[in-house]
Amino acid sequence: MQEQLSFTGPVKRSAVKLSGPCPPGVTPGVVAFSWPAAVRRVWRRPDQISVSDWCARHRIMSDDGPHPGPWKVETSLYLRDIMDALALPFVREIVCCAPPQTGKTEIMLCYLAYVSDMAPGPALMVYSVQSIARKMCTGRVRAMYGLSPRLKRLLTGYADDLSNFSVKLKNMDIEFAWATSISELSNRNVRY
Repeated sequence: MQEQLSFTGPVKRSAVKLSGPCPPGVTPGVVAFSWPAAVRRVWRRPDQISVSDWCARHRIMSDDGPHPGPWKVETSLYLRDIMDALALPFVREIVCCAPPQTGKTEIMLCYLAYVSDMAPGPALMVYSVQSIARKMCTGRVRAMYGLSPRLKRLLTGYADDLSNFSVKLKNMDIEFAWATSISELSNRNVRY
């Protein structure tokens, strides 16, 4: 007859008991253990927050914009629902018909910042022409990652990781392309 050893550990909802045969040389009985703090940190689920709430906590706007400093959802409440819908798992496409200078680019930048922190994966941003793609990459996107302490920790620190049409982070790559170049759009596997 085999001896049984029960393992119990601190679990928030209920104790988990694993039982199996005792290894040779181990006295049968109950052994309590707890996971080290580093293991608990790795296994912890990230906070499930909306894109707009994440931006309110972590996004910093540059000084050359209309609203410098921390991102304030209150300045453009009409963007909140669109940003939050982007992160819903069942949403595949959002069509936004709006006049110029109403925050559509900020919606995409907020979502890009959110996914790079909360759910990283390769991203591709497509613009109408090459000059705008370069301007967005070298200007607004780099500034966004440089201003926010939460996003700054994702930068690798290598100059080669910041080119005219790509930003390589520790956890994902962001590529920039333009609609008139088929070769720039083809052969890229992206999540966002």
